[in-house]
Amino acid sequence: MSQDPIIAPEGSAWPDPAALADAVAELETALGTALPEPYRSFLLTYGGGAPYPLIFDYAPDEDDPERFLDRLNRPARVQELANGKTFGDGTPQGFAPIGEDPGGLIVLLSLHPGDFGAIYAWSATAEPWGGPNNAPDMLVPLGADFGAFMATLYETEDLMGYEHWSTPQRRALQRELVLP
Repeated sequence: MSQDPIIAPEGSAWPDPAALADAVAELETALGTALPEPYRSFLLTYGGGAPYPLIFDYAPDEDDPERFLDRLNRPARVQELANGKTFGDGTPQGFAPIGEDPGGLIVLLSLHPGDFGAIYAWSATAEPWGGPNNAPDMLVPLGADFGAFMATLYETEDLMGYEHWSTPQRRALQRELVLP
């Protein structure tokens, strides 16, 4: 099923563009690097939010690969997660946690020079990063960059994703999702 991408804000209103510019600048300072395009433009335009379609395939689970991209985090949430506030020393180093599914799968944006901007899935844990149960080789590639990942989002024939996404507030505030 084909669906033009839409997005709704996380809260009850769209963020102020000037406040978004400040929040993105603060995030880049905290991360120590400029964010890659098209993710940076996405944040400056939408500030995060709930995209639709929202289903992506998580390859390690062959029996049930479909996952929901529940939200793309606001800049403040990305910074909070990157600083280890939620997962402590289990937080993957050199990545920005940009999104989440409802079951503990975190969508990461690589800040490493070799794959800068690539998107990965991380099964969240507080186990120390770099240890045997939480290491870079356990990350699952989702896209070469943010735009490539977003292009993989889809809907099922039974509209399972829309049932998860659709609330009166989201429908009232939805916008077309356009990436540069």
